[in-house]
Amino acid sequence: MTHTVHTPIEIYDTGADIVLEGQRRASMYVLVSGAVALKKKGRIIRIVDTPNDFFGELFLLAGEPAAFSAAAIRPSKLLRIEEPDFERIIQTNGKFALKIIKVLSERFRDKTGEPG
Repeated sequence: MTHTVHTPIEIYDTGADIVLEGQRRASMYVLVSGAVALKKKGRIIRIVDTPNDFFGELFLLAGEPAAFSAAAIRPSKLLRIEEPDFERIIQTNGKFALKIIKVLSERFRDKTGEPG
């Protein structure tokens, strides 16, 4: 059986909130164009400004509320991937799955200082 993956592109104006810290969200986002600031307690922790970079994967994997907020700092287009589609993509797209694993490993190493 073939499953169709439906991943809508969302458009955000400068200053628009995408995710609020503490919000429960079963989606991750892939940047198509623009730039997004990720903030924790009002402090910028990362700028996402490279096409195909992503954020929010832990919302899906851990099922926990967002540990940061995200807001567009330039007009932005984002691909929103919800949980069922994320699982299908991981199962059928080895390159995407490997990228997620590598990024999670880098983020863990950066946060803990532990060698990979």
